[in-house]
Amino acid sequence: MPGLYSFLQDIGAGLLYWVPTLCLILGCATIFGGLVMLHEIGQRNDTSVVSLGKIVGVMSIGALLLAPAATVNMVGQTAGSSRLAHIGSEERMRAEVPSADELQGKSLAEIVRAFLTPMEPFFDGYGMLFIIIAAMRLKARIKGVPGPTLGGCLIMFLGAIAVIHFDEIAPWAVTRLRLQ
Repeated sequence: MPGLYSFLQDIGAGLLYWVPTLCLILGCATIFGGLVMLHEIGQRNDTSVVSLGKIVGVMSIGALLLAPAATVNMVGQTAGSSRLAHIGSEERMRAEVPSADELQGKSLAEIVRAFLTPMEPFFDGYGMLFIIIAAMRLKARIKGVPGPTLGGCLIMFLGAIAVIHFDEIAPWAVTRLRLQ
């Protein structure tokens, strides 16, 4: 178990640097693409090729990518979660397995929470990767690429939020299913 925690710590530390960088690059590129689309409308004075709604949609996705943690925290708080995502922060997880003495006499939900809490940065980074993919697929959908569907993008986004808040969802599910 200590090996798993240290492996996830290394992956989580890498994701905490890589994901915000990727979000910044893609967010700036997306907003720049929206501005180019707006410039095309101004030059041609024709909205038949690119509509204003597409431009607003593309620029909104760029804004989502420029502030990913704020978006995730807003959605989480709306769903009733008190946990905040820490994307791009120096937060590290502890690489120690909870001891049997610490877990003795606790409920199954508390044991599950004790094992999942040290992995929060990993869940944050991994969930944000899914949000990036969902945002890019939604941008492709707005631009007219036939592959991605709106429902698929929404399911991917909600799944990413679930991954980020997995350390709260799993103990809640254990309690609701009465597995104690």
